[in-house]
Order: sequence, then structure tokens, then C-alpha cells
Amino acid sequence: MDFIEIVSGLQRFWSLNGPADVATVFPGAIKDVSAEKMWLEFWVTRINEPLQRWSSPRSFECSIDVHLFSESEDPRAVYVLADVAGETLGSKVVNINSLDDDQQIGTLRMKEPNLMDLTRAESVGQSHSSQHLLLSIAAVALDSGTPQSIDE
Repeated sequence: MDFIEIVSGLQRFWSLNGPADVATVFPGAIKDVSAEKMWLEFWVTRINEPLQRWSSPRSFECSIDVHLFSESEDPRAVYVLADVAGETLGSKVVNINSLDDDQQIGTLRMKEPNLMDLTRAESVGQSHSSQHLLLSIAAVALDSGTPQSIDE
């Protein structure tokens, strides 16, 4: 299981369970959000592979970071979106499939999300303000395939 398969699994899960009316950008995708009032950006970061027995299925830790941006006049709107995203992703298990044959090759087990407000005060004279929240979710990816060989 690699980064692209994890991102693909997240995209599939989000498209089935997340809000359909909010623009979403995933790693590697290019999307023009200049006309949007609110949008989300997914990042998969901090991959850490702990020591494990060679006979065990491979597992590693990562962080799913969802950046939420809003230029809405209602300052609460981005927090409502953060609640929806947190409920959609928090404590969920996402199946990860192979890009080659669409067979399940592992799972991504997400923990409870943490929310941080990264909004910066706009400079004087700006006609509008932007809000930026970060929803960070620790996750464990677990291969369901065969254990690693001793040569790996």
C-alpha cells in the first residue's frame, strides 16, 4: 500500500460520505477555487513506520490534514463545515484498494480529529476576511496482504 492508494481510498470515501456541495482538492489534483466561498484541501503527511516484526503485516502511521477555507460572510459557516468533516472522517475505517485490480489491500483507521484555527487577521483596508481551519486526524494504515519477507 502506498501514498497514491491511500489518497485514492480517501477520495472514494469522501465522495461517498462527504458533503457534495463543497469544492475539495486532494494531493496531486489541480482545481480552480477562486470563485468558491468555501473549499477543503486534503493533505496526507507525517508518515512514520514503527519498528515491527518481519512476519507481521506492514503498518505505518500518518496524519490526514484537512485545510478548510472560507470567505463567507457568516463566520460560523466554516465551523459547521469542520464539524461535518470531523464527523465524516473521525474514528472511521477506510478500505484501501489496489489501483491495478481494485482489490482491497489494506485499511486506513482514523482516530478522533483535532481542530485548529489558523486564521490570520487581514491587513487594514481589506474588504473581506478569510478563515482557515485545520482538521488533523491521526491514522494507521495496515496492509492486509502477506507479511513482509525477511529481505524487505
